[in-house]
Amino acid sequence: QDCIRQDAIDLLVKSVDQCFAQFHNAVRSTKKGEKLPIFLNLYSVPIARDAPAVNGLIGPWLWKGLKRNKVPPALYQPVVERIFADLQTMIAKWPGALGDSRLHVVDTDSVALIPAQAGSTGESGDWLNEIHPNRSGWSKLSIAWEQALANQGIA
Repeated sequence: QDCIRQDAIDLLVKSVDQCFAQFHNAVRSTKKGEKLPIFLNLYSVPIARDAPAVNGLIGPWLWKGLKRNKVPPALYQPVVERIFADLQTMIAKWPGALGDSRLHVVDTDSVALIPAQAGSTGESGDWLNEIHPNRSGWSKLSIAWEQALANQGIA
């Protein structure tokens, strides 16, 4: 708990919430977008590690932030889990908060992905990099997506 700055997490969540609201409003303000279903997934909780994306050009995000803020490595995972819990709670509330029955949250968090090996710097387990699943991870997640789409008569 000593490594958690709730004000920083709240700021992150508020920022993501505002950005999504802008995206949502932009989509819904177009003729095609007003009836378009929007599907979102909850993030599976990653392992903070030095595994950037796009051939090392961007990220890693979590690992850099934890390192910069001098969080002891043994506490990386509990801190990441706390951040992602707050983000997932916010995302799960969006359909109701925005009053949008065409906005759907796909429960991909319940899909068991093989965690990346702590300290690895590239693809590991079901993870391509620090926060994105790899082919095997997306294959597992696709089952939840297929069910969500079928529930809406799309698949």
